[in-house]
Amino acid sequence: MFNLALSPAQAGAWHYYLVPVMTAGLQYWQSRVTMTSNPMADVSPESKNDEKKTNKDSDKAKEGSTSGEFQKAMNTQMKYFFPIMIGYFSYTLPLGLSIYWNAFSLFSIIQHYISHQKKK
Repeated sequence: MFNLALSPAQAGAWHYYLVPVMTAGLQYWQSRVTMTSNPMADVSPESKNDEKKTNKDSDKAKEGSTSGEFQKAMNTQMKYFFPIMIGYFSYTLPLGLSIYWNAFSLFSIIQHYISHQKKK
């Protein structure tokens, strides 16, 4: 049925092409589930203004805001770019590696849901 030593690029059969798509989808789902939101983004603009007024060193507040925005932008890029990159690797590398990534992603998603369910 599936030869795990072949890559989808080498196999050429349509069902081999489903594996990289599924791998990219699972990687995207995993990144959506496991990435935490930036705590700086949850602070309201009013409290940011109050914090800046009470903070004598406004340069540190600006630096923290800039690094928070950079981290948010980087997380957004990673959320979309990383699954595409893994999908391409799944297309060019042997099928066994893709199945390993899929299993790891599924277990990671399940583990995240179980651990967050216990906290509630």
